[in-house]
Amino acid sequence: MKVGSTSYACANTATANCQYEQLTTAAFPAVASVSLASTSTQIVFTGTNFFTTGYTANAAFMGVPASSVSIDSSTQVTATWAKGVPVSASARSPALYFKSTSSSDLLHYASIASTATLTNVMSLTQSSTAVSCSFAGGCLYSISAPGLSSLLASSSSENNITVCDNLCSYSDTDSTASVAQCKLPAMSTVYSNANYLIA
Repeated sequence: MKVGSTSYACANTATANCQYEQLTTAAFPAVASVSLASTSTQIVFTGTNFFTTGYTANAAFMGVPASSVSIDSSTQVTATWAKGVPVSASARSPALYFKSTSSSDLLHYASIASTATLTNVMSLTQSSTAVSCSFAGGCLYSISAPGLSSLLASSSSENNITVCDNLCSYSDTDSTASVAQCKLPAMSTVYSNANYLIA
């Protein structure tokens, strides 16, 4: 670390963790294009020099890691998000990297072509209507929008649903890739305030 003209050694520095690997007989993996599968739960990476042995693959989109990644061949990798591919209003590049099975520290990030982007615009098809719930809350509220569950599960502080300006707590166990569900908050009403006063 350097502040002004003074250099400082950071505490707990472990230089042994900085491991680099130089490929001398092969090219690094490169992604030429990406596409959203019709199921809205998968992104297919197409490119060159994908590792088929000695490595596992990982992927992320909108900062959300994929649930599982399959190395289909040296030119194709399929990443799956159990709760749907995260929604994105603008074109973004997903990340793909390969992790060595023989060393926990060696990673190869695949270079992504500038044109290898995709947009997964939120498609809100339906939400709960005429919900009747106790003022104590806890009832489930549903929103049909493929990929919304992935974003809600990844960061509740940045992505959330509110009802009457109160947080509707996302329920991962009740949600699917196409339907996000949250538990309605308690509501302060004239009736509840009049009948359930806390001294």
